[in-house]
Amino acid sequence: MQENKTVDDAKIVQFKVWKKDAPGKVETAKAHYDGSMYKAKATFKEDGIYYIKTDINARGEHILPTQQVAVGKLSKEELRSLQPAENETHHHHSHH
Repeated sequence: MQENKTVDDAKIVQFKVWKKDAPGKVETAKAHYDGSMYKAKATFKEDGIYYIKTDINARGEHILPTQQVAVGKLSKEELRSLQPAENETHHHHSHH
């Protein structure tokens, strides 16, 4: 949503996925619009903590939110390192 309007004409929507302990191994998945939302597929090959960064370029704005997700069983160390959702990282860039 942008200004309470559905965005169905984004120029770029892609997801970048990487495991917390392997930031150099980034998988990029381009999203497609299915008529109601943008979707992409990613494969998580191992249990652990992953980051998903959404790269959206639509209507003069470039939005880059990042979400941390847990996949499968986590070690005690990984559980301790989980960040609360309030610390979610967002980057917002407007081009006027």
